[in-house]
Amino acid sequence: MSGDEIGQLFAAFQVFRDNARKLDRRTGEIRRQNALFSRVFRNIKDGIAITGASGRIEAENDKLRALLRLPASDGAPSDVARLIARSAFTRAATASERGGFEEYRDAAGHVLELRHSPLPDGGAVWLLSETTERKRIDERLEEIRRVETLGKVTGEVAHDFGNILSSISGNMHLLTAASEVDASAIRDRIGAALDLGVSLTERLLAFARKQHLEPQVTDVAQLVEGVSDLLEIALPEHVTLDIVVPPAPVLARIDPGQLESAILNLCVNAGQAIAEAGDIRITVRQSPDGGAEVEIADTGCGMEPEVLSHATEPFFTARADGSGTGLGLSMVDGFVHQSGGEMALASIPGAGTTVTLRFPPLPVEPEYAALHGHALVVDDDATYLEAAATALEGFGLSVTRAASYDAGLAAIRTLPQLDLLLTDLNLDRGTSGWELAQAVEAARPEALILVMSTRRLDSPPPGLHAATLAKPLNGPELRRLLAPLSAPHPL
Repeated sequence: MSGDEIGQLFAAFQVFRDNARKLDRRTGEIRRQNALFSRVFRNIKDGIAITGASGRIEAENDKLRALLRLPASDGAPSDVARLIARSAFTRAATASERGGFEEYRDAAGHVLELRHSPLPDGGAVWLLSETTERKRIDERLEEIRRVETLGKVTGEVAHDFGNILSSISGNMHLLTAASEVDASAIRDRIGAALDLGVSLTERLLAFARKQHLEPQVTDVAQLVEGVSDLLEIALPEHVTLDIVVPPAPVLARIDPGQLESAILNLCVNAGQAIAEAGDIRITVRQSPDGGAEVEIADTGCGMEPEVLSHATEPFFTARADGSGTGLGLSMVDGFVHQSGGEMALASIPGAGTTVTLRFPPLPVEPEYAALHGHALVVDDDATYLEAAATALEGFGLSVTRAASYDAGLAAIRTLPQLDLLLTDLNLDRGTSGWELAQAVEAARPEALILVMSTRRLDSPPPGLHAATLAKPLNGPELRRLLAPLSAPHPL
C-alpha cells in the first residue's frame, strides 16, 4: 500500500505535518523572543537607539529622548549626533578619555554616558545611561579621600616642622649664652634645620603642583661633590659620610635641583636609620650602557621584606612612632622614573639599605636639516599655543595659529597648504583634537598629524594615522616625530 499513490500522499502529508509543527514551534520561539526584546526595549532604564549604515536612527525607545530632556519623537529622521546637538547636553569627555564611552553634561549638572556597538550591516546600537548620581557619589568619595589624605599629610608635616622649629628654638636659646666657638656650631645646626625645612617645603610644593622637570645635561659626579657640604650638615654627628666619584665626568640628562633634593632626602633617611655610629657611602659611576648610576648605601637598621615592598608608596612611613610624611621615597622614585631611569632598593634587616638610582645614557641626536612646509597649531591655551608655534618656527616651518576648535577646523578647510597638524587633545567647549585629526586625514591625507596632551594619551581612534606626545613639548622628541618632513644628514 505504501507504494501506491495513497501511500505516497500519506507519507508526504506526514512530512508536511512534521515541518508545519517545527515551523509553528520556531514561530512561537521567535514570537516569544520578539516579545522579550520589545519588553526590554520599552522598559529598560537606559536610552536605546538603533542606527542603520547611513547613521540615521531606525528605532529608539522612549527613554532616549527623556534622558536628553527632549520632547517625544516627531517622526522626522535623525541621527544620534544631531539628537544630542538639539539637547542642552555638551560633551565633557571623548571615548578615548573615558575608556570607550563619551560623557555629556548639562548646565544643571546631569551626567550621561553614551556607548555604541557596531552591527555587521554597518549600523550600530547606541546606549545612553544616566550616571548623575553615581558621578556625584564618586566625586564625594574622591573628596573624602582627599580630605583624609590631607589630614594625614598635615599631621605628619606638622610633626616634621615641629621638630625643625624645636631644633631652631633650642639652639637659639643656647646661642645667647654660648662662646664664639660654640656659637659657630650652633649656627650651623640652625642652618641645617632651616635647610631641611626648605627641602620639605619644596617636596610638598612639587607633590601638590606636579611640577614639570627641567632636565639638562649634568655631570652627576660633580653635582654629588658639590652637595657634600650640605649633606655633612644635615647628617647626625655619629654618621660618617664617604663619597666616591670617578675622575671622568658621568653625564645624564636630569633636573639637577631635583637630583640634589633626591640625594639629600635619601641621605637624611639613611642617617635616621643609623642609631649609633655608622656610615653612608655615595658612589657615582657610569653604567655599562653608558648611563649614570648613583648608589647610596648605609649601615643602618635596614628594612623587613614587608616594609621594603611598600617603601615607595606615597604616605607610607615605617618610623616606629608613625611620624614622617611618607613622601620622600615615593617622590624620589617618581623623579627617577620621570627622568627615564629606575630606582632599585635592597635592604637587609640589621645590616643596612642600598638605594641605586639609574639614569639612561644621553641619546645620540641625529643632525637634521631645517624643515620645510606649513603647520597648523591648535590649542585653546594661549601659552602652550605660542610655545608650540615658536618651536615649529624654530625648526623652519611656517605656522598658522588657531586658538579654538572652530578656528582650527576653518583653517583646515581654507589653508592652501597643510603639511602638519599639531593639536591639543582637549579643546574648548568639550571638543577633541581627534576630531580635527580626522578632518585633516579626510581632507589632507598626506599631512603629518600630532596630538598632544598633559594627560596620558591612549592610542588614536581606529583608522587614524597620528602620533601622540606629552605637554609641555620636549624639543628633541618633537623634532624626532617631525622627521618625515625632512631627511636627516648623516653624522
